[in-house]
Amino acid sequence: DGCHWAKVTIKNSLKRDTEWYMLVGAGSLVAVFYMTADGKYIHKKTGENRKVAERDVKTERGNKVKIFVPAETATVTLYIRLETTISQYNYFNVALKSTDEWHEFIYERNIIQGIFQGIVWIMLLYNLAIFVSLRDKTYLYYALYLLVLSLLFYIYFDFNADPLLNNFPILRVYLSFMTSNLITVFYFQFLRHFLQTKEILPKWDKVIKWWMFIRVMFMILGFFFIHTTYALNFPYENSEMIFGIESIIN
Repeated sequence: DGCHWAKVTIKNSLKRDTEWYMLVGAGSLVAVFYMTADGKYIHKKTGENRKVAERDVKTERGNKVKIFVPAETATVTLYIRLETTISQYNYFNVALKSTDEWHEFIYERNIIQGIFQGIVWIMLLYNLAIFVSLRDKTYLYYALYLLVLSLLFYIYFDFNADPLLNNFPILRVYLSFMTSNLITVFYFQFLRHFLQTKEILPKWDKVIKWWMFIRVMFMILGFFFIHTTYALNFPYENSEMIFGIESIIN
């Protein structure tokens, strides 16, 4: 663990004062300091392990702060403090987004994800209703697959609408890792029942059952790593191999 500092100087070429969203990179706890024209120091906070209520920008995932840059000829010097952990990705990646560009991005994200979540939940409730009526587990596993899919995208796009996740950022890591594994388990359970692999393809059915067992054990092992070593990169460092094997099975 440790911390790194970066110095960034911004010059405004426009003839008016402007506000910008500054992306700072990846880090557990990030702080940005700069001085205003009247000599006042501004301290802004962000970071993946910081509570949402303490962040300067509370919308969407990623580390960012909102800064004010005076009119042309003026410069603003910012100092970025990035607190790191050895088990987490840590790097500077400074970029600016205008307020118009930022609000347009958030608007489009909300529209697209709202439509997506709406379609998923219509299909989920429809399949759940059929399961209650017919007691066919094919529809139950498909409904569970859709439920986990919805939760996975909700966490990935970081809507910050849930107070529990906002106050305990580490829960987002656990849920993200859990859903990325359970989505495969429920998908293959749906596949087994829909294609009747136990009767038609018994050998492949055993392969699928073993793979689901491996997925569950991988999830349990991942929880252990995250809890004991705070290895937040564990799910992502192994994802390419896991998805490759699943593609072959599919």
